Amino acid sequence: MIEELRLFWKNCIFRSLLAILTIFLVLLFSSTEQTVIMASIGSTAFIIFAMPKNITAKPRNVIGGHLVGFFSGCLCACVPQPSFFYSVTMYSLAVGLSIFIMVVTGTEHPPASGTALGVAIAGFSLSATIAVITSVIILSLAHHFFMPFLKDLTQYRLVFGLYRNFPLDAPHSFIPLLIISVRKRCLLRRESLERR
Repeated sequence: MIEELRLFWKNCIFRSLLAILTIFLVLLFSSTEQTVIMASIGSTAFIIFAMPKNITAKPRNVIGGHLVGFFSGCLCACVPQPSFFYSVTMYSLAVGLSIFIMVVTGTEHPPASGTALGVAIAGFSLSATIAVITSVIILSLAHHFFMPFLKDLTQYRLVFGLYRNFPLDAPHSFIPLLIISVRKRCLLRRESLERR
C-alpha cells in the first residue's frame, strides 16, 4: 500500500511537470494577448495529462473541439451587438452552438466551449487563430508522444489518508450500492422487529 501511494505521487508530480513544460511551450509560441481564449487551453492540459485515456483527450477531440469552438465564437462575434443584452445573447449562443456542433460531429471537448466564449468576447483576430491552432497542435502532439507513459490519475483517490483505487465509473456505481445498502438495512431492521 505504501509503494502504491508513492507511485501515485510520483505519477502526479511527473504529469504536473509535463503539463508545465507543455503549457510553457504553448505560451512561448503563442500570443499571450488572447488571455480569455488561452484560459481554456489550461483546462485542455488538465484533461490530457490527468485523464489521457478519456475520449475528450484524444487528438481528434482536442483539435476538432477547439476548432469548432473557435469558429462558433467567430460566427457569434461577427453579429452586430448594439447593446449589452445582445452581447450576452451572442456569448451564450457561441457556447450553445459549440456544444451542439461538437456533439453532432463527435468532437466533444468541454474546454472548447471556453474557447467559443473567449473568441465571442474578444472577437476574431489573426493572433487568436494562430494561438488556438498552435496550442491544440502542441497539446495533441504531447498527448501522442507521452501516451505510453500516462495513466489516468482520476481513478486514484486519497480518501481520509488511505489509498484507494476507484473504477472510472465510480459515480455511476454509487447509486446501486446505495440502494443495496438501504435495502439491507431495511431487511435487518425487519428481522430485528420480528424477533421481538
